[in-house]
Amino acid sequence: MGWVLLGVVLLIFGVVIYGRWQARQVVTRMAPESYLRPHDPSWSNGRDRTLGLKTTVNLRDIGGYPTSDGRRVRWGRVYRSGTLNELSPEDVTALAGLGLTAICDLRTPEEVADSPDDMARFGATYQHLPVQVSRDSMGQLRAMLFQPARLSDMMRSSYNDVMLESNAGLIGGILRQMSDPANLPMLFHCTAGKDRTGVLAAVLLATLGVPDEVIAADYALSNLFYHKFRIYVGVVLKKVRWLGLSLDALHPLMIADGGMMSEMLVKLREKYGSIDAYLTGRAGLTAAEVAALRVNLIEDVK
Repeated sequence: MGWVLLGVVLLIFGVVIYGRWQARQVVTRMAPESYLRPHDPSWSNGRDRTLGLKTTVNLRDIGGYPTSDGRRVRWGRVYRSGTLNELSPEDVTALAGLGLTAICDLRTPEEVADSPDDMARFGATYQHLPVQVSRDSMGQLRAMLFQPARLSDMMRSSYNDVMLESNAGLIGGILRQMSDPANLPMLFHCTAGKDRTGVLAAVLLATLGVPDEVIAADYALSNLFYHKFRIYVGVVLKKVRWLGLSLDALHPLMIADGGMMSEMLVKLREKYGSIDAYLTGRAGLTAAEVAALRVNLIEDVK
């Protein structure tokens, strides 16, 4: 019996060591700088997409991006962001000056309780709309412990099979609000402003006719805040330090891989035939609402 127990302990030790070796290989292959996508200066036309705010996390205006029909996304209508509870008083004032009508919080109830938004500071209507991100939390835990190289694949699965499918009604509801100009300007955010916020932003930009490569480049801008993502993941790891996980093992969770976002959009079209079919089918929008959304958020290039 003692030999069996010793064998089990050695096996577990070997698996953990192998998993950490895999993690080092992942880190070696995935430098954050390599994930920044080139940005055409004409997309911003000299404007600062981050609004010059110093204490925001991953906040930016989605305006200025070109559409496939030669027009562009309007500036100052929709903003995407990470958590808002870290803003300096000066940045709170600047954000309040945007005239936001609504702020959609995509975080879980636990995240909101840990870092609540004080919407009174911004003069906007607060909406808590938590996004479901995983159907297999135990599978993710096993991957983090023993097969960290699989985390990228699990992220892809989460984007394609969970966020778009399980949250289709939520996505449709937010886009429906944007189809009414009375609800704009709007900001939506999660904690890092990368995954949940990134998926919603990608669907929105695709709806507006922004090319996939531009959407991927916008998503990859999140890598500018990689240092913040490490801090957030580090806080979570402290709660489960007994697992022996390292930040480097979770590197794929902290990277905004533009290729992953492009793949998500390709798979969405393959499954539904088009972005519009997804919106008017699974997401529950009407064709009139989709058309109104485009009227509100697209303009001719002057």
